[in-house]
Amino acid sequence: MALICAYPMYQMPELKHCIDAWWQGVYRHLIKQNSNLNLVVTLPKLLTQPKNYYSHWRDDQLLLSQTCGFPLTHDLLGMVQYVATQSYQTPFSHGPTYTSVVLVRNTDTAQHIKDLFQTRIAVNSDDSQSGYHALRGLIAPLAQGTAFFSEVVRSLSHRNSMALVVKGRADACAVDCVTYSLLRAHAPLEIANLRILTTTPSAPCLPYITSLSTPPEVLATLQLGLISAALDPDLQSVRNQLLMGPVSILTGPKPYQDIVRQARKADALGYKTLI
Repeated sequence: MALICAYPMYQMPELKHCIDAWWQGVYRHLIKQNSNLNLVVTLPKLLTQPKNYYSHWRDDQLLLSQTCGFPLTHDLLGMVQYVATQSYQTPFSHGPTYTSVVLVRNTDTAQHIKDLFQTRIAVNSDDSQSGYHALRGLIAPLAQGTAFFSEVVRSLSHRNSMALVVKGRADACAVDCVTYSLLRAHAPLEIANLRILTTTPSAPCLPYITSLSTPPEVLATLQLGLISAALDPDLQSVRNQLLMGPVSILTGPKPYQDIVRQARKADALGYKTLI
């Protein structure tokens, strides 16, 4: 059975050709780094487009994918292996960390996060670090354990969250800075009527993951292949369009512990859900 590889988290129609080109470059570097014939035979030449993220991430055949930091530290804890962290080059990124931008309409009079009290907030999903939990951590000291927003509107994606704000169906949203910067570069009209109110505390960028069944030597091959592809001058143009920087391997027993600490701090303040 062929192994599964995907780059699911920053999928946009405008970027499909870039993502495909990036994978072909990673593929070449994995083949170059690999000394395991079985991996060469089963390494897919095309990326999978998962319909159900959690089924995809938990698949025993998963060789390489990308997930959000909050699922990694919570629902996927002990179910996948961390591979590496892709950094991104945006005005709001710092090495392998990034922030979310809190967006409102250009005509909105809000000047501070506290001005969003009793407004409608659009969120992509309850398990999103950038769209939900980073914002929860920002709001928790203001909410004091009580409802802060008048309504939480589920959008299913960052792009939809921004569209809801533009159309006036929500008043604000938190969007990871990579998605925002990709749209600014490739679909600027979609965000032309939005402005940044503030940013959230930083967290590690989205991690690459693999199945628990991936052996250590293959995990090492994945890490070396990704690092090499992120340095390949022949892939520079593709990386620029995807805003990709270097690939890092975060060390320590729990490299994404900042996300856990942020969530626990909001919990301790009595703000366990975004309300």
